Parts: sequence; C-alpha cells; structure tokens
Amino acid sequence: MARTTMPWFIIAAFMLTAAVSALQFVPEVTMSLDDAPEHRWIPAIDAVVHAHGINNSICAVLNFYIPVLGILPADTGSILAATIKARYPTRYAELQGICDRVTKLGCPVQIDTLAPFFYFYELMHINAFQEAYHQAAAGTASGHRHLHRQRPTAAASSWRRSCTGILSLPVDRSQPIIHGRNMDESPHQGRNMTLRINVTKGGKLLYQIADWTWITTGFFTSQRFGGVSLEQNWREADSFTYQEVMANIANPKSNPFVTMYRAIQEGEMDFDAAVSFLTDANNMAPFYVIMSGTKRRGAILSIDANASLTHREFLHDGMNVTFKVQTNYDRWLPDPADDDRRTVAENTLSMMGRPRSGTELGVWMALSTFPVHNPTTMFTALLGAERPVAEVYVRQAMDLHP
Repeated sequence: MARTTMPWFIIAAFMLTAAVSALQFVPEVTMSLDDAPEHRWIPAIDAVVHAHGINNSICAVLNFYIPVLGILPADTGSILAATIKARYPTRYAELQGICDRVTKLGCPVQIDTLAPFFYFYELMHINAFQEAYHQAAAGTASGHRHLHRQRPTAAASSWRRSCTGILSLPVDRSQPIIHGRNMDESPHQGRNMTLRINVTKGGKLLYQIADWTWITTGFFTSQRFGGVSLEQNWREADSFTYQEVMANIANPKSNPFVTMYRAIQEGEMDFDAAVSFLTDANNMAPFYVIMSGTKRRGAILSIDANASLTHREFLHDGMNVTFKVQTNYDRWLPDPADDDRRTVAENTLSMMGRPRSGTELGVWMALSTFPVHNPTTMFTALLGAERPVAEVYVRQAMDLHP
C-alpha cells in the first residue's frame, strides 16, 4: 500500500495556525534617550499597566522575586543602591523614576528594593539562589538563608530559565541572516510586561528592545538596524558565594550584564566591535550571546566570568553549516538527558531541508516545537541586524495537563 505524504504547505499552515492561536498582543512604545533619565521608562510602565493592570504585571513579578532576593543580608539593597548611584548615576536616576511611577500606580517599591534587580543576573548565580528560585518557580519558596553553601550537586531544573536562540542563513544570499529567539522564564506575569520598545535619540530610531526585563533598566533581547541583534541566554557554568558576587560588584573594573547590551546599542557598535567588547569585558557571571550582524554574519559566544575564557562560534556563507542553535548548555557537549531542546530544534530544522530551514517560517516552527516551546516560554521574537522591525509575540502559558 502506497504511503501518502501530506504536502509541506498544509503541514506548515496547520502548525502556524496552531502556534498563532496561542499568541498575545505585544504593546509597542517609544523611549527617548533625550528625556530626563527619571522619565525614560514611564511610557513602558504605563503601557503595561494600561494593558494588564499593575497587580497582574509589574507588581506580580516583583512579588515573585523579592522573596527570592530576601535570602540576601538585609543591608544588601542599600549597598547596591549606593554602588549604582556612585558608578552609574544616570541608571540610578532611571531606577528611581521606575520606583516613583510604579509606587504612584499602586505598587510601593523603594530604590533599595529595586537596586538588586540591576545586578539580578549576577545575584542569581549565587549558589543558594538556585534553590530559592526553583522553589519560588514551583510555588514553594521557603525563604531560607543558606548563603554560604557549596555549589549545588544537581543542574537547574528544565524549563526554568531555559531560552533558545537560532541563527539561520536563507538559501538566497541576497537575504539577511535570520535570528529567532524564545525567552523562557518565570513567573507567568512576565508575559504581561513584554514590550517592543523603540529607543530614539535626536528624534530618530536608534534600536529596538523586545523584552520584559526592562524593569532592570537593561534588556536581554534587542536589535539595531544596520548594526547587531543581541540575545542573552542563561549559562550555568559557575555559581558563586555571596561574598564572591559582592566582591565582583565592588570591583570598579567589573561590568554588570545589565549595562553591556545598552553600551553596544547606544554606542552603535558594529558586529566585529560588539564581539570584541563582549569577549574582552570583565563580566561578573557566565552567559551565552546569540547575535547577528550585517553581511549575513552570526555568532554564538560562550562567556565565562571575569573574561577567563570565551568560546566563539560564527555562522556565515563560507561555512558548511547553515544554521546554529543555542540553548543553555555548551554546544561542544551533548544535551543533558532531561533537556534536549537544542537537539530537537536542530532535528526540526534538518528535517525541513535546506530551503525551508532558511526561512522565518522554518525558524518559527523550530521555536514552536515542544519542548523548545515549553510551559515557561514567555515570548518568541524574530530579529536581525538588517530587519527594520523586530517581531515579538507573547506565547500563552502551555498547559501540559489540560
């Protein structure tokens, strides 16, 4: 009996329809760098509150993380606030403006409470934070204060802080490289904070943010037309004691991650300059960078803390591969048994064949395949240095047990 094969366009239409049905609108706002720092993020705050209310967005996210941050010594917030004020006065003014606006809208927050979010990525690499975070994500935060434990013996649980980035080259060499991104994180209400923010200077568009982490005055996802697109993924390479992290923060030569992508985009660095900046910077915690530039170039950087080691992989037309996938594990190692997102995405793109894997639809389908798209996937974005507008779609929370 002959086997019939469903036409490709029918499969694609079915999968796309299923994916689109689970999308939510992402508000678009403008932030002007010409505004006073304390006023810059007001449009973002107001857009989120208008769409979802303060208690189902910003306040819910703060209330999720504040108990996790509660394992810190009581004076940590004031120490960090003083450090930001002395070293990054403009960013301190931005944080103060966020505090004032959020408080006015009914979610009281002080600068000492918000200051740890500026160093949030670094603080989350404190070994005890991993346990507290996963307990909070599971709804069982205990508020313990074991800040001096040794490194945890088990890796972080799957689907919590588990992002995916894809770089793919179209067959047509006149078309730019495609950069696709899934942001996976808790809590659920982070979806309601996701925005597309047009950052302007002198009345002109400078770059775009596609993210919910702007509450830190930074971001993990952005693009600049004619420049670079940038994505950051969590890396579990190292964890630290509280004392080690605070010593790094006190070191004036160390760079908190929240400053790095803004330095690239607002400094209008090109692809090569951005790669050099990221690999040479004295950062405080390990992370992955997935990025694209003009001339069909892409890169995946695996960066250790304190610029101790950087593994660089590039993607361009001179190579014998046409796509690369990065999740939260070093690409030279196999996927862990309990989290095969990279393998699934690679197999999906390979299954499509060369013409289809190098399309936005192909990248979207790989990012929409379980478990690449999983219960904590907040949004999917399509980016690129030669893309005029970033596409950002909030994904409704996936229920594995309807």
